[in-house]
This record gives sequence, C-alpha cells and structure tokens, in this order.
Amino acid sequence: MAFHTSLGALGGIVGSLNLANPIGLGVNIIVSTIIGGVVFLIVAELLAKGFRESIPAYRAFLVVLIINVINMFGVINLIPQISILPSFVLQVLIWVGLVKLAFNQMSIKHAIVVGVVGFVVSILVIPILVGYATSLLPLK
Repeated sequence: MAFHTSLGALGGIVGSLNLANPIGLGVNIIVSTIIGGVVFLIVAELLAKGFRESIPAYRAFLVVLIINVINMFGVINLIPQISILPSFVLQVLIWVGLVKLAFNQMSIKHAIVVGVVGFVVSILVIPILVGYATSLLPLK
C-alpha cells in the first residue's frame, strides 16, 4: 500500500478518494474516526497512566476527526508548499498541537509523547484497520 502524504489516518486510502463520491468520503470519515478514535484512545490512555493524567474519550475522537477532515480534503498538501519544514515534521507538529489543544490540562511533555506516538500509530496501524473494515462494508 502506497502512503499518501497525510497526517496519518488513512494514508493509502486517501489517495483513492475524491469529492465526486461524497457517500464513500462520508463513510470513510465515519469509519476512520471510529477506528482511529478507539486506537488513539487506547494509546493515549496507556501513555496517560505513565504521566498520571486522565484522557476524556470524546476529545480523543475529536482529535482524530479533525485529522481525518484535514486528510480527506487535502489541506495538508497546501501547507508544505509554504513551509520550510519537512512534511512529516509539520504533520507531527500538527498532531502535537491538536493533542495539546484537546487536552489542555496535559503537560507539554505528555502532549509531545502522545502526539508523536499518535502520528506513528496513525500511519502504521490505523490505515490497515480502516482498509480492512471498509472492505467489509457493502457499499457497491
């Protein structure tokens, strides 16, 4: 599976989507938010135990939803053209920033760890799970 330059979730799947198929786009946003939110919540909770902090579940899903919307509509493709940072560094910074905004009580050290781990998991694990789940949906 070739990975599309993205913030993570749905790396290879995003390249095959377009705005001409709004139902497929909507289903992919919903499925990827559910699966990505569960995976991200598990990772964030495991890391939160080490830092003795709590993670509200709805905020984990909100972070994943925002990342998915950025990915699905290609917003990230516009940013590297105006940035001097490498694309993956910018993507990690966006992850860390969204984590810190969503979990404002979280220490910056914890937000960096959760953001980096969330980014890595989202490009390695979530696309596989979402691809498998969407292949099981009878959309055609």
